[in-house]
Amino acid sequence: MSCEQPEVGYISDNIHSLQDTITVPRGVFFSSVPPAVEGSTYPMEWAITSITDKNGKVTTELQDKHEILTWTAPFDPTTDTTLELAMKKLKLSPQPSIIMNPVSGEFVFTQASKSVVEDNFIVNVSAKNVRGERQLDNFTRVKMGPFVPVEFKTEMRSRLQLGKGAGAYDTGYTYSVLNDSDPKVAGVFKRNRSLYHDYKNKRRTKISHKSKNDYCRQSWSSS
Repeated sequence: MSCEQPEVGYISDNIHSLQDTITVPRGVFFSSVPPAVEGSTYPMEWAITSITDKNGKVTTELQDKHEILTWTAPFDPTTDTTLELAMKKLKLSPQPSIIMNPVSGEFVFTQASKSVVEDNFIVNVSAKNVRGERQLDNFTRVKMGPFVPVEFKTEMRSRLQLGKGAGAYDTGYTYSVLNDSDPKVAGVFKRNRSLYHDYKNKRRTKISHKSKNDYCRQSWSSS
């Protein structure tokens, strides 16, 4: 009587990408979502096996390397306070436009994609674990889009200070906008202008009442 070894691990026949088409802006860092492994045993090992154009012709355009600036150390906002200091951590290095994370199966697109001419690609990959390997043709499509500049939104604050009490401003209004195209900009200026005029009118009225009372007191003292 012989003993059979139990099967180790599991690899699904239905491993697939969660993105039928990955739209990538040219020239910026971009990453996809991890694929669905459908219960397959981890760890998984992923690799790009080939890339074709939309007509099925093999191409290396996404894997051709181009020089781009890469970080040699993490950016630290507490010490890298000038462009000159930050540039010391950057260097030119040859990189492909597409990289597949061998552990997670995510695609990463680098700034080298600014040199990609064609727009549409089909990516074929393989997935492997302790149980076996699957060749996944037509795994996903890549559509290259136009360059989109990276915008770092910086909050700008509009503050109107009105009224003084005990030598300090005791009335204030603060509004925040992110840039000059923020739809709140017009409203902020309009609101501040309205508050300012209301304050001036109230102050004028207050001064007028005070002057009248002073006049009455002076008149009463004289008589």
